[in-house]
Amino acid sequence: MTGPRHNATITNSTFIGNKARVSGGGISVDDGDTLTVTNSTISGNTAGWVAVSLAPAPRLTGA
Repeated sequence: MTGPRHNATITNSTFIGNKARVSGGGISVDDGDTLTVTNSTISGNTAGWVAVSLAPAPRLTGA
């Protein structure tokens, strides 16, 4: 998700083995965006680099 702040929901989905040359891989979320993931699998995704931010760490629930 890029641009103005976003809210997104992923439900009953699978993100496995995705690759990105720069950032993202399986999912990319900008600072300030809200992503809710429910009943989904996210595994084995890679990106060429990962941006490091001073924003609060992601909050995982139900993991």
